[in-house]
Amino acid sequence: MQRVYNRLEFNQHLNNKKALFINMRNYYKYCCKGEDVFNTLPLTFHVKNGTPDEIFKEFTTYFKREQDLCS
Repeated sequence: MQRVYNRLEFNQHLNNKKALFINMRNYYKYCCKGEDVFNTLPLTFHVKNGTPDEIFKEFTTYFKREQDLCS
């Protein structure tokens, strides 16, 4: 019996969310000048170095702003 699930064998760039995000971000940066990658992908924060990372600080700012809007 063959099982099918959401994975493409030997294709890390589609199976891996981090790789997909980085590839799409680069595609939009170099090929689709003027377009925002987040018009296609959900808002994503790629934190590399834990809490000291600048992207983590952007995430916490965004999260707090959204939390204030909901309360």
